[in-house]
Amino acid sequence: MESVSREEYGFILTGGLSTHYAAVRSCVESVRKHAPSARIVLGGGLISSQPEIMFNALRPDYVVLGEGESTILELLRCLEENRDLSAVDGIGYRGSQGKVVLTKPRKPIMDIDSLPWPDYDGVGLEALLEQLLPSTLYYYDLLDSPRPYPLITSRSCPYSCTFCFHPIGKKYRQRSICNIMDELAFAVTRYRVNIIDIYDELFSVDRERVHDFCQQMKRLSSLDYS
Repeated sequence: MESVSREEYGFILTGGLSTHYAAVRSCVESVRKHAPSARIVLGGGLISSQPEIMFNALRPDYVVLGEGESTILELLRCLEENRDLSAVDGIGYRGSQGKVVLTKPRKPIMDIDSLPWPDYDGVGLEALLEQLLPSTLYYYDLLDSPRPYPLITSRSCPYSCTFCFHPIGKKYRQRSICNIMDELAFAVTRYRVNIIDIYDELFSVDRERVHDFCQQMKRLSSLDYS
C-alpha cells in the first residue's frame, strides 16, 4: 500500500463481504497513512448488511449500498460538481451534525446484460493465474496448471431463507446465456482459463437455463487455448 503515496489519488474504492472485514480495515488504515488526501469509498455486502455500524467502525468518507455500478458514477459526479449528496440514492455519508446519513435505496439494475464485463486486466489476473498451483485450492488439483475464472451469471435470489442475507437486494435477475458465453469465450482466449468459478447466490433455480448453459459450454472446447 505504500505505493499509493507515490501517486495523487482523489478517490480510493474497495469493499467486500463480512469475511473481508480485517482486510478492508487494513486497507483503510493504509490509505489514511500513505494517501491522506484521498477520499475512501467502501461497498459490498460488508457495508450493505449494517451500513451505520460499518461506517462508524471503518470510518470511510462514503459508502455505497447494494449494487454499485450506477451509484458510484453518480456519487463521483455529484462530488465533482459539489451538488447535494442527499439526491444520490444508495449511499451513506457523514452529515453536518456528525451523524451517518443513509439515502433511499437505489432501484435494482434489471438488465444486467447491459453491464460491462469485469476488467480483470486492471487487477492483474494474468499474473495471478501464472502463480497458481494445484495445491492452491482443493479442487485445483484436477489440473497441473489451474487457471480459474470468476463468473457471476445472476444476481440475488428469489427466496427469503432465514439464515441468508442478500447483499444486493431480493430482486432476482439473470444474465442471458448468450452474454455469459461471450464472456467465457473471451476469458478462454485471453487468459487460457480451464476452471470456471461460479459465484452466484443461486445458479440452478431454472432447470432449463442450467441445461442450456451446459449445452452451450460445449462450444468453448473448440476455442484456441494456446
